[in-house]
Amino acid sequence: MDTSNLKWRGLGLEDKITRAVLLATEGYVNEAIQAIKGGKVIAVPTDTLYGFACDACSAEAVHQIYEIKGRKQTSPLAICVGDVKDIERFAVTDHLPSDLLDSLLPGPVTVVLMRGRAGSTVVDLTRQGYYKILRPGSAMEETVAILQRHSLREDER
Repeated sequence: MDTSNLKWRGLGLEDKITRAVLLATEGYVNEAIQAIKGGKVIAVPTDTLYGFACDACSAEAVHQIYEIKGRKQTSPLAICVGDVKDIERFAVTDHLPSDLLDSLLPGPVTVVLMRGRAGSTVVDLTRQGYYKILRPGSAMEETVAILQRHSLREDER
């Protein structure tokens, strides 16, 4: 990858770029997964163009995409999810008919929604044996599952 244009744009990313170009084949899927899990940004082919991909829950990785693209942090970014039901982790969907997203997706459609429970899940663990969700964030389901696996009960006070 030629990084001279990035230097010209003044982004200072020359030292952060791994110079590897791998074919978009099943043989490299695990490498892409490990890169994303490791907080890296990868380029992926789509049906119309190449795009950048990272873990949408990794603030550092998302920040890297903004740097690479030279965009303001207030500009929206598209996200892809593994299952339509995962959309509600990131966006407000309460106002939509219950089966609308399942009817549209997957498909050649991009849906624009208001950001939902962005940010981390905040959990209060001050009471022994109990938890209380103070802010339901993007990892709420996983957080509750972990808490329950550790025999904690929801504090309903």
